[in-house]
Amino acid sequence: MRFHFNLSETVRAEDDKNIGDLKMFERRPASRAELEARKAFKPGQLDSTEYARAQKAFHENRERLKSARLAREAAANDSASKPKSSVKK
Repeated sequence: MRFHFNLSETVRAEDDKNIGDLKMFERRPASRAELEARKAFKPGQLDSTEYARAQKAFHENRERLKSARLAREAAANDSASKPKSSVKK
């Protein structure tokens, strides 16, 4: 036994029935009140937490110490690579 459905009629009937549901998905411009509400409740820049401030200070200090260490190592390598002048009298 085979069943034959006319798909185009079924879809058309469902479309007529659900046309109201589709209107909610249509894009419409926001009203002035909606724009003001979005602006008022817009998430802004969050204040730094104590943890975030501590992390930032830690990383800045680490970078400062790293650059100082690299400068010391470069100075030590420069002085080690220069031959010592021997002065004979």
